[in-house]
Amino acid sequence: RCPRGERATRRVDLDDTEHGLLADGILPFSVCRSVIQVIWTKARSQAQAAHAARDGSATSAIPLSLGSSEPSQTQNDEVLASGAEEVVSSALAALLKALDLDGTTRIPRQQGQRSPAEDVILSRVRSLSLCAVAYWREVSQDLGKAASSLARFLEMHRKLYWRRPPWRGVNLGGWLLLEPGPSFELFQQFGATARCEWQLLQQMRRKLGREKTAEVLQAHRNTFLTEEDFQQIKRKGFNSVRIPFGYWIVTGPSNGDVYVGPALDLLDRALG
Repeated sequence: RCPRGERATRRVDLDDTEHGLLADGILPFSVCRSVIQVIWTKARSQAQAAHAARDGSATSAIPLSLGSSEPSQTQNDEVLASGAEEVVSSALAALLKALDLDGTTRIPRQQGQRSPAEDVILSRVRSLSLCAVAYWREVSQDLGKAASSLARFLEMHRKLYWRRPPWRGVNLGGWLLLEPGPSFELFQQFGATARCEWQLLQQMRRKLGREKTAEVLQAHRNTFLTEEDFQQIKRKGFNSVRIPFGYWIVTGPSNGDVYVGPALDLLDRALG
């Protein structure tokens, strides 16, 4: 506990991979957010000021353009470099302030010596600044290039606070929620005019009856996806799946609905 009016601080070694708060160049999200706000605001204000000065107007609005009417590449590089250095300086000042507000202080090192983790953070902050300056410079000249800069900005932003690899997934529609596309065979055989699971099950009940409809649907659910499918998804490099399902999979149908359920055991198997 700290005396009233005092704030606790954590002295961390940026290279301590087991205990270091900023190990591997990862920032607390609150700190990252503060730095990003400064970078984005500073880069935008620079672009607005440059646009107003170039046009000789008092307005700071930045027009959008689908064309490419930019200055020479040499001029662009010079403007980008000078603008980015100002943004980097502001971002680093914001970083130190945000870490202090977060209650985190560095373990002192010898003068002029930086840790590898610090180098990673500084490199990412610099890259973010370059991308932000490039985006706000390009958005009034070429939206295609601006979109590319924005994509790089977002990718680098994520690396600054997110340690896990990005989600790469596939959709498993047509298994627990029947759809005409992925559940094509069922719709073709029992409900060629149906456009959703409700309409399909209505037609199936008229043709097969309630019990036979439930048997056919259970057979579909048991065979549409197997453990081998999930293993193949993993082998392909995916690390997530999206499984659409309706309420009846959890609770069973209600209010006389024609759906068949519950089937939580199938979800359990998929997640097991």
